[in-house]
Amino acid sequence: MTAVLLDVSVLLQSCGGDEDFARELFGEYQQRVNELVVVMHKALQAQQPEEIRKAAHELKGSSLTLGATEMAHISRTLEDGIKAGQTTQLNEWVTTLETQAGLLFAHLKTLSYLE
Repeated sequence: MTAVLLDVSVLLQSCGGDEDFARELFGEYQQRVNELVVVMHKALQAQQPEEIRKAAHELKGSSLTLGATEMAHISRTLEDGIKAGQTTQLNEWVTTLETQAGLLFAHLKTLSYLE
């Protein structure tokens, strides 16, 4: 099964069908994702898994709201892993999340109404 990068119907539903608002909201989401990835990398360096968990939690919620289902799934995996004390995979999970963000944002460029 192919991972869903973006469920546009969820995004538009969250925006009341307003494509201009969807563009604006997703622009803000992209900026926040980039900020959270930086937070996660700094927390990795400082060995602060709780900070990574908090960032992953925020990212999970906003991703679900906007229909970025695979990003939400990876964020949930990261958050749950930290809660379970599985910190040996943190670097791998953060890298996977960062890669997914790149795929998602590249995909957005193919959607004419979200440019």
